[in-house]
Amino acid sequence: MRRICVFAHYDQNNRIDDYVLLYLKRIKEVVTRIIFVSDNNLYTDEVSKIYDVVSQSDILVQKHGEYDFGSYKRGINHIGFNLLFSLYDQLLLCNDSCYGPFFPLNPIFQKMSDTKSDFWGLTQNDHRKRMPLHIQSYFLVFNKCIFLNKSFKAFWDEVGIYKEKDDIVLNYEVKLTTILVNEGFQFKTYFENKHYDLTLRDYSIIIPNGFPFLKKQLINGNRYRLDIYSWDKVIRNVTDYPIRLIFKHLLKNRKKSDYFRILIECIKYKGIFSIYSVQAFIQYLSNLLHLKVIFF
Repeated sequence: MRRICVFAHYDQNNRIDDYVLLYLKRIKEVVTRIIFVSDNNLYTDEVSKIYDVVSQSDILVQKHGEYDFGSYKRGINHIGFNLLFSLYDQLLLCNDSCYGPFFPLNPIFQKMSDTKSDFWGLTQNDHRKRMPLHIQSYFLVFNKCIFLNKSFKAFWDEVGIYKEKDDIVLNYEVKLTTILVNEGFQFKTYFENKHYDLTLRDYSIIIPNGFPFLKKQLINGNRYRLDIYSWDKVIRNVTDYPIRLIFKHLLKNRKKSDYFRILIECIKYKGIFSIYSVQAFIQYLSNLLHLKVIFF
């Protein structure tokens, strides 16, 4: 099985972080070739970090503002649809919105190949029936039978700039799944809950059951106001993934307002005298004093 991956990258500090490098190394275990596309103008010393994993000719670095699908589009165009069809059996599209993978990816690919689907992902969502059911785009796999489909090719030609999150979901994630289903292709997902975002709501359940990622949005946004202050324990209990890479990235990318929010949420959900609240207070105070201390 010859697979090719297009990996979409973006970093607010114009860096390739260590967790991204590890992600790429673990992808390389299951693919023949990686196309790395960054929506940043990266310096050479940053790009050189991935030379051992990605061929220099397959590294595309240019600010384009079209988010992950814009990077996916550029990676696919870099390959070309005809070469994609003639040289490869599967196309993987994934991005750096997740920490991980915590587990080997080969068993997941094997299980999904047994489903006889034409394209697949890890999770699906219909946003509590507000949108059509679709595969979430942080990890998408397409089989060869889709590569030369005219509607599939036309979809990528239409990728442009959208500013609102819902517009991106509707015009990219939802539309791509809908187009391919209308063309007669079948899809599956590794986890099949349909009505809400499993990666955010049920992270503490799905990771012990084989889900290989932790979404960055969970820690940074906590939209559902969950108890997220045990995420490191959830990961440590089932894998030897180096948690320090997550902490290191969080430390680099936290906004000052994040520390206060975390403190308030710890007090609300864990109690003012809990170890989480004490740690959050130390972290908040350390940030005010410009000290590098991080627990979350």
